[in-house]
Amino acid sequence: MIGRCLVALLACHNRRTVTRAALETLFRQALPPDLSLDVILVDDGSSDGTFETVAERFPSVRLLRGDGSLYWNGAMALAQKAAMADAADAHLWLNDDVVLAENAIADLLAVHDGEIAAGRRPPIVVGAMVDPESGCPTYGGHVRRPGLHPFRFARVFASGQAATPCDSFNGNCLLVPRSAFGVLGPIDDAFAGGQPLGDIDYGLRAGRAGIPMLVAPRPAGRCKANHGGSPWETPGRPLGERLASLSGPLGPARRQTATFYRRHGGWAWPFWWATHVGRCLWAGFRPRARRRERPRLAMIEPVLPWYRLPLLTRLRDSGQIDVEVFHGTSHPEGEPDCDPPPAIRHHRSRNFYWPRGGDRILWCNGVWKVLFGGYDVVLMAEHVYTASNWLIWLASRLLGRPRIILTGHFNLDAKPENLIARLRRAWIRGADYLAAYTSSGERQCRAIGIPLHRIEVLGNTLDVEAIRTQAASVQGTRPAPAEGGPAVFLFIGRLYRDKMAPLAAEAVATLNGMGHPALLLVVGEGSDRAELERLAREGSPVRVLGECRDPADLARLFAQAQAAIMPDAAGLAVVHAFAHGIPVVIGPGSRHRVEVEYLRHGENGLRAEALTARSLAEQMRRLLTEPGLADALRAGAERTADGLSMDLYAQRLEALVARAARD
Repeated sequence: MIGRCLVALLACHNRRTVTRAALETLFRQALPPDLSLDVILVDDGSSDGTFETVAERFPSVRLLRGDGSLYWNGAMALAQKAAMADAADAHLWLNDDVVLAENAIADLLAVHDGEIAAGRRPPIVVGAMVDPESGCPTYGGHVRRPGLHPFRFARVFASGQAATPCDSFNGNCLLVPRSAFGVLGPIDDAFAGGQPLGDIDYGLRAGRAGIPMLVAPRPAGRCKANHGGSPWETPGRPLGERLASLSGPLGPARRQTATFYRRHGGWAWPFWWATHVGRCLWAGFRPRARRRERPRLAMIEPVLPWYRLPLLTRLRDSGQIDVEVFHGTSHPEGEPDCDPPPAIRHHRSRNFYWPRGGDRILWCNGVWKVLFGGYDVVLMAEHVYTASNWLIWLASRLLGRPRIILTGHFNLDAKPENLIARLRRAWIRGADYLAAYTSSGERQCRAIGIPLHRIEVLGNTLDVEAIRTQAASVQGTRPAPAEGGPAVFLFIGRLYRDKMAPLAAEAVATLNGMGHPALLLVVGEGSDRAELERLAREGSPVRVLGECRDPADLARLFAQAQAAIMPDAAGLAVVHAFAHGIPVVIGPGSRHRVEVEYLRHGENGLRAEALTARSLAEQMRRLLTEPGLADALRAGAERTADGLSMDLYAQRLEALVARAARD
């Protein structure tokens, strides 16, 4: 066990009701029987009767007075010095606006004791906070992010599973064992008289001393985020007051801020400190008119595909984030660029493509608008070969804004063999957050050292709800071979070499040779269309229908099909088939997109053993001949589609953007 004496340390100023609520939840804690609790509260010059109320309602609390000049750092340092005179086994830092969860202290102790039982050094344990209304995380730990800026941190909250390491912390709720405060002492007196940075400095000093820091797996309580804005940014205040506040208790021009930067900013600390002060000074001259209630998102889609339009519609209708889309001209052989839904602001500009690089984009216009448009977050694909994306990435690394969310498949090579692969890893590691399409992307990002709290699995999908509604409106049946017609299989997607549509046609011809009449319908455009039309002219059972985007026409085609066949490079077409209740037959190709992860052999589709026409035909034959298999696979496809809701995709993205904007 941790010991027998825990001393809780609090500081307060003119928040009588809030302070009383914090103390009430503190004294209601379920503590181990061999643990005693003492409380020290420093009242820093309150004039609302806080001192007298605490003395009357909580006579066991040891009260100390300040003159109003200590602020949080100085008041907590005074409480720590008083506690160190006693034989305490641990200190509990606690903000006076924290409402503790019922077993908060027990949870912190459990993490601490578990580390000792495992033979490790006693850690500082951070209790993460959540908003009392929304339940969203507000305070917790911090971990350093890769990049040039020494103070680029990502926040760490309760994971719900295991304690999470961190590099520093917010001091809202903190268990500090004797082995830690015996080395570190109290909050440095250099920070007395100021409000920020004392807790961050304490954590960074702990890290230098080799003291581990862990965020407890469950939230320790409720605490509303203090995002009221800085006084030098407040509109309506006289310019002189705004500029004077820069050297006030919250200001960056104080001695404490320079001390913090000198201590932890490396050899270039004067540059980083001057940059920070200059940015705040600029904000003092040009205060924002109002604090935005919704985060502003710049979504960079160099070519806006049709399947992203439902997501934008959801984001527009929910009103949780303010989104603007940056998109541009499409490549002649690529996806056509679409207009966003009405009421979505968008900026279409010219894209520049790499010479002899196919549809790879070198530069997207609109970069300067993204950088200087006041956006909180930028969402862009993991395209390492787009130079304009690198410019946004580098600016974010240097300036700290806007936050970068990279989205994509994240198919990473196990061992990067070339410069591009190494650059891609650096690009991914340097992003603030990663939005992986599926859990396989999450696993690969974690394999290269990306912590879990920086990854969100979105579940890449189509508008399954709309597709099902359209399918229900189409009257059609799937004719069985016994009814006289050939079994219909469907290939849908772009007709380029990786997808191997001609192999699908050869597989259907092989199925016919096995005595099972079948026909392949091909929907799509691309360079392989000429080869498919040649096969059709030569008598192969294939019909090339070309591009089809009309939902009703697509629904009629899916209604005829026994299954969709995708030899290789299958992606969102798998979701499209499942939304129509159609199983998918795929090959074991190496170029499949991560959405193939949704396919489970024998449950909602079939996977051939070899990438050959014979092997694919064998799986299609099973579908036609094995009793009950087709119905079971269709039911499995519908169940899979149930979990691929566009609403859920949008909600996950909104939550990630809000988290990045708060960070």
